[in-house]
Amino acid sequence: MRHPYEVTAFVERGWWLVHAVDVGAQVRVSTLAEVESAARELYARRLGMKLADVAVTIQVYRSTPAAVIRARWIGRVRR
Repeated sequence: MRHPYEVTAFVERGWWLVHAVDVGAQVRVSTLAEVESAARELYARRLGMKLADVAVTIQVYRSTPAAVIRARWIGRVRR
């Protein structure tokens, strides 16, 4: 049985940002339809697995999550 890896995806500046939670990696794609395949490819590369062995669970946000906005705002204030 394949372990489903966690993925979050949200739109930022016209791109879908795909965040592979378990490995702390990100990739950008242009459409929502590309999110799943990009996430699976990202995990396969990072973990050295076959693409067929990677399953993902995707949480889609239609806007940038508040935590991301907050982290960026705090980063600007501290600089």
